[in-house]
Amino acid sequence: MTRQSIYLEDSSTHLVTDELIAYDPVTMTVSLSNPSPPLAWLTAGQKYRVVVNVPSFEGGTSAGLLAIDGATLAAPVTLVFTAGAPADPPFAGPPSIPFCGTVLDGIFKQDCSFCHTRPQDAGLVTLPDAGFNVTQPPLGLDLSSAEGVRSTAVGQVADESNTGPLARPATPSLGEPFGIDMPILAPGEPGNSWLLYKVILANPAPADAETIGGDSGVVTYGQGTKLPASQAELGRLAAYILGQAMPYQVPGQGTNPTLTAGDLVRLSTWIAQGAITPTSCPP
Repeated sequence: MTRQSIYLEDSSTHLVTDELIAYDPVTMTVSLSNPSPPLAWLTAGQKYRVVVNVPSFEGGTSAGLLAIDGATLAAPVTLVFTAGAPADPPFAGPPSIPFCGTVLDGIFKQDCSFCHTRPQDAGLVTLPDAGFNVTQPPLGLDLSSAEGVRSTAVGQVADESNTGPLARPATPSLGEPFGIDMPILAPGEPGNSWLLYKVILANPAPADAETIGGDSGVVTYGQGTKLPASQAELGRLAAYILGQAMPYQVPGQGTNPTLTAGDLVRLSTWIAQGAITPTSCPP
C-alpha cells in the first residue's frame, strides 16, 4: 500500500493530502484516517471520493494498486461517501494491545516458543515425529521472551525472505518486491511483516470459542473474527511466503499448537501500534 495507489478527493477533485493509509493483511482491509487528530480533517455533510488507482508503469514505477503477483485492476475504482458528524464520544479505535500478557503469554509462549525458544533452553525440545531435534531456535528466531522478540524479530530480515539478487547484508526495505528482504516484524507495518503472513498461511479457524491465554494484561479484541482469504488466495500467497506455515504442525500429533483468527487480529494490531516490547515481562 502506498499513498500513490489510493487517494482521497473532495467534491472539487482536490486531493485531501497526507491522509494515513494502512493495510491489515489479516482482515484484508485498507484504512484511511486523520493524520493529525484532534484537528478537523473532513467536513461534515461534504462528499468525498476514494480512488483506487491502476498502475501506469511509466518510468518503471507503479502509481497504482498491485497484487503481490503483479496483477492489477482492470480500471480505477471510485467510492463516494458523505462525511458524517464527529462521533460523540470520539471513536477510540482498537484497544492498546499489551505485549506481555496478550502477545508474549497468549500467543508466542502458548503456540510458538515450543520451538522458537532461548538458545540456553534449546536442546531440551525434541520433535521425533518430525524427524529432527531442535538444538537452537529455528532460523535464529527466539519468541520466548521480550528480549528475544526485540533482538531476533523486530526489524530483523526473515532468513526465508532473504532471496534478493544483491550480495549484501540484508536490510528491511519497502522498495523490494513483495516477499524479498521482508522484516520478521516491521513496527507499524503489519502488511510488511513476514511472521504475520506465515501464520495467515495456516488459515486458523474462526475465533468464536477461543481461550485467551496468559494471567494478566490480556485483551480479547478480535474474538469472533473470520479470515476472509480464500484457499486460492492462500495458495498464491504461499508462492511468495516461503517455507512451512506456522505454528509448525508435527504429523501424527494431536496436541499441535494452533492460533485462532482472533490471535492474528491481536498480533496484527500490536504490530500496527509499533510492535513495542518492554525491557522485560513478569516471569
